[in-house]
Amino acid sequence: MMKKILIMLLCCLLTGCATSNDTSNMSAEDIAKDTVASIIAQDYDKAYGYFNDDVKQALSVNVLKDAYEQTSAGLSGEGAISDISQNDQGQYLLVCDFEPQDILFTITIQDQKIAGIFMSYTNPTLSLVDNDEFKETAIKVGEYALDGILTQPKTPAKNMPIVLLIQGSGVSDYNEMIGPNKPFEDLAYGLAAKGIASLRYNKRFYQVPESASANYDMHDEYFDDINAAIELIIQEGYDNIYFLGHSQGGSIAHYVAANNDNIDGLILMAGTPRLLIDCMIDQIEAQLVALGSSDIESYMEPYYAAKEEILALENKDEEGMILNLPKSYWYDIKETLPENYLIDIDTLVLQGSEDFQVYPDVDYVMWQELLKDGADYILYDGLNHLFMPSINGDASDYEVASHVDQQVIDDIVNWIKEK
Repeated sequence: MMKKILIMLLCCLLTGCATSNDTSNMSAEDIAKDTVASIIAQDYDKAYGYFNDDVKQALSVNVLKDAYEQTSAGLSGEGAISDISQNDQGQYLLVCDFEPQDILFTITIQDQKIAGIFMSYTNPTLSLVDNDEFKETAIKVGEYALDGILTQPKTPAKNMPIVLLIQGSGVSDYNEMIGPNKPFEDLAYGLAAKGIASLRYNKRFYQVPESASANYDMHDEYFDDINAAIELIIQEGYDNIYFLGHSQGGSIAHYVAANNDNIDGLILMAGTPRLLIDCMIDQIEAQLVALGSSDIESYMEPYYAAKEEILALENKDEEGMILNLPKSYWYDIKETLPENYLIDIDTLVLQGSEDFQVYPDVDYVMWQELLKDGADYILYDGLNHLFMPSINGDASDYEVASHVDQQVIDDIVNWIKEK
């Protein structure tokens, strides 16, 4: 659960009160431009006024505010619109200038109203490293030719292990960049320096946001591209493959391994064996308590209702949304829980003691109860969800430039080499 999951976990439940804007004399392009300009200017009520009724039901003013603040965390610049175009589906693509990454807004307009809005990033320029310790090669993953990087030690050893790095939920580049931090780059460099290769790649909805259909599922977001990446690794001559999943990437690890005989071990970094909705409920309640709310129960009612609706899903063909995610996606989350796909495979469970997204006293303990002696466990004092030193114990940690703790990398390397 990285940046886009934070949007959901940290959002307030107050509904928007903005009225609709008069768009009768506006072109569709002007509606898209003014909506984005309003968001950049933090005039969320005005932006909300351009949404149609369906979007308003799924997305409150406060969720919109949190979405933008989380997306722009760690970025600098005025966010001027530098490019606007339309894709084959007729969606408007607006690029806003920031450093070190630009924000890409994908806007769907129907009947003079915003029928869909998606915030992501423009693809970073591939920056490949070649030094005395390791070298990097560009690689394309899956049917959408997702940008990936194969990082290898300068002098490969026979039967050298390789680690497939899989991000948390939501849009994410191959470095799992959040603010100025690049945890997957840290891991790739650290592993290569110790004689272990790795593959990392852009998530599909990061690089090709228009590929997200109305009823996308976890195969679209994760599994199809993971399977393609494993095939590429095998084609590169590797047969000692480890799956490293961070956050939700760790939560899906057992499902992936149970459906792929080529994986030799799992590394779960701040994953959870729980349903995503349970994590959301805990996070939101904690935020409400911190804000001193006097009516937590009424705020939480929509989320408790959403949980009941998710648990009641019987197939993935149901159309519609729950908490701004397709029912098909929620169905897959429920069906791919680790408890449903436990297999006999070497597993390493890692957790930071100061993680405020995945709890050491809840999720980490649940892994121990679920996997028992079938896994190794390491809890790191003082580290946050990114396995970097915790500063404030909240999302502001991600805005401070840091690196994955070297001890974490060393422990992963030693665990792999002992297998």
